[in-house]
Amino acid sequence: MTKAYILKEQLLHILDEYDWQLAEQRLVTWKKNVLDSGVQEFEKLLKTLDNYMYGILNYFKYHLTNAGSEGFNNKINLIKRRAYGYHDIEYFKLKIQKICGQ
Repeated sequence: MTKAYILKEQLLHILDEYDWQLAEQRLVTWKKNVLDSGVQEFEKLLKTLDNYMYGILNYFKYHLTNAGSEGFNNKINLIKRRAYGYHDIEYFKLKIQKICGQ
């Protein structure tokens, strides 16, 4: 249990890093620490990190997230749910423009 807590805290500190090369080095070291620790609960997280490493490193390079586009997509999906049954695509577009401030 203590190992898992320490690993979690290490990862949180890495996410505050501003230098992308240092962040990459620290992530590689952290992944090695996870494997050496034997904490199996982190194995799925390691696979996820490997799959999304390009995007994660881009976050460290540019300090931008996709939160804005995710919020925009959320608004559109909300409009779609509310407009269930409408068949006019132009009306749907107008609703999107009105709600999203276009």
